[in-house]
Amino acid sequence: MKHFLLPLFVVLISFSGSTQNKDNRKYDEILEQVWKPFKKSFDNKDYKTFNKLHTDDILRINSWGIKKGEVYKNGIKKSYQKTSKRTRTIEFWIEQSVFSETIAHQIGYYAVTYKEPNKKDKTTYAQFQVTLLKINGHWKISQDFDTELVGGKKVDASFVKNLKKLEL
Repeated sequence: MKHFLLPLFVVLISFSGSTQNKDNRKYDEILEQVWKPFKKSFDNKDYKTFNKLHTDDILRINSWGIKKGEVYKNGIKKSYQKTSKRTRTIEFWIEQSVFSETIAHQIGYYAVTYKEPNKKDKTTYAQFQVTLLKINGHWKISQDFDTELVGGKKVDASFVKNLKKLEL
């Protein structure tokens, strides 16, 4: 029996390591293809790049309602084209990721810091959940859900204190 268990254990460990390496590659792909350009386009109000990160039938859900596809993308375009003296930056923390070959789901948090002349900086936090699809070799956001309440508690800096911020 010992002779059977040792090879089985080695095979299981090898399989686990192989799966973990594949997941790490997917995580890194998503970081490069989605989160880095997301941050840059969000911070710079570049609606063209931002909208390209989403599928054509994107489903966006937050406290302001549910928007889908063109309605959501047109809203982004209109919002990003408004002139303002206020700037903003976004930061991300990923808490959990689940992958298949062409679908990924990530849960995490973000903080948006708003800066405006002659005013104190303001930072808001929220939890997000995104479902991503790999389309023609590129990851895109197909569903995006945000909430400011988790377990009845308002999301704040305490939610991310033990998580590693994405280096974008």
